This record gives sequence, C-alpha cells and structure tokens, in this order.
Amino acid sequence: MAAGSFLPIPFGGLLFFVIYAGWVFALADSSNRLLPSDRQRSIQKLKLALLYAVCYAIVGGTFIHNHKGVKGILVPFHLFAMFCIFYSMYFAAKSIRSLELRRDATFSDSLGVFFGLWFFPIGVWFVQPKINRIIGSENDLKTA
Repeated sequence: MAAGSFLPIPFGGLLFFVIYAGWVFALADSSNRLLPSDRQRSIQKLKLALLYAVCYAIVGGTFIHNHKGVKGILVPFHLFAMFCIFYSMYFAAKSIRSLELRRDATFSDSLGVFFGLWFFPIGVWFVQPKINRIIGSENDLKTA
C-alpha cells in the first residue's frame, strides 16, 4: 500500500487494489478447496465479481482521472463494483469460517472475518494468522 503511494495517482491505488483482490481470491479459493466436496461452492461468480471490480478500477479510475466533469455517469458501475467487492469478501469469509467450524457457516458466524477483510490494513493482522493456523491444521490432518 505504501509503495503504491509513490506511483502516479490512479495507479498507486490500482496496484493496491489488484494485490488486495488477488489476496481475497487466494483466501477464498484455497479455503473453498479445503472444504469437503459436498460443501464446496462454485467460484465462477467470485471470479466474475473480482474481474469486474478490477476492470472497473482500471477503466473507471483512468476515466475519472482524465474526465473530471462526468463522474456521475459512473455511479451505477461504481455501485455494482462495490457489490462485487462485498460479495467476494462474503464468499471468502464464509469459506474460511466454514473450514474453521467444520460446518456451513452463517453470515453471522463469518462477520469477524468479513470485517477483517473489509478493513484490510488492520484486519490482515487477524485474518492471515487465522488462515495460516487453519491451513496448517488441515495439512496436519492430511499427513496423519
């Protein structure tokens, strides 16, 4: 995030967002794959949601940076991109908590991880160690 602040304005935030989206996808995909096959969910919607959000960040960020007077036209696209980001955080949080609880997690079960993903700079200190612990225990179960 700090390295992105040294880049030209739209590209610093874009670099951070692409890395963040990749991290959320990696969390969601890896935790979803570790779930039993009957509880795994399709990741096609997740891929589309993150692809749209990243594409919007590239196109929308460049468009806003170059055309200051027509920001209002992007409002529906921006709202949909926000929905896609929230969906990806929800998918990741639910997959992580389902893996941790060894049952299908509800949204209320997943709230802590969801907010940890939402408030990334602070939440990463809570979410990533949890992921490391869960994946480590899953690997221990597979080797035992």
